[in-house]
Amino acid sequence: MSLDYGVTNTWRLSGVVKLENPVHEDFRVARTAVENIWVLRPVPKEGGVGFGWFTSVEASTDPASTNASLFGPIIQVEREKFTFTANPFFEKTFGRNRVEGIALNYGWNVKYKLNDSLAIGAEGFGLMESLGEDRPFAEQQHRLGPALFATLKRSEDLTITPDIGLFFGLTEATPSLTLKLNVGVPLRQPSGK
Repeated sequence: MSLDYGVTNTWRLSGVVKLENPVHEDFRVARTAVENIWVLRPVPKEGGVGFGWFTSVEASTDPASTNASLFGPIIQVEREKFTFTANPFFEKTFGRNRVEGIALNYGWNVKYKLNDSLAIGAEGFGLMESLGEDRPFAEQQHRLGPALFATLKRSEDLTITPDIGLFFGLTEATPSLTLKLNVGVPLRQPSGK
């Protein structure tokens, strides 16, 4: 769950609460985080490539979790009805339960816009712990699956953006199925055009 605030047209600040559901345990609040996204080059209106930068600090709220810092580029390519986005983030843990080295925590998606309110696509997510170590593929976490993206215009100034995906684990270290649901709802409407 996150609460986002557009500080400027090129900087978004977010407060995040991360929930986990470990095997044989109940849901728990594992971490809280502060996230920043800076738009360094927006995607041109006619399509092309855009760049951004992501930085976050996560604080552990459960004895089984750890603190972490994530950082890395955001790359987006738009061509006609297709959009590709990649987030190759590096993660460094610190404090209790920390892990040596730097991990690669990545996500990507490709979308095909069916109309102004619906897009279909595929998404992938993964975690490669400690990039300096030679870990077998089976010990890494990788997910891949279909996704549906919607834009629901409820009024002139209110647009809700839900997306849902069902991801299949590609390795033994990854859960066999993962369901993702995101819903973007603005808390404050634009004051003018």
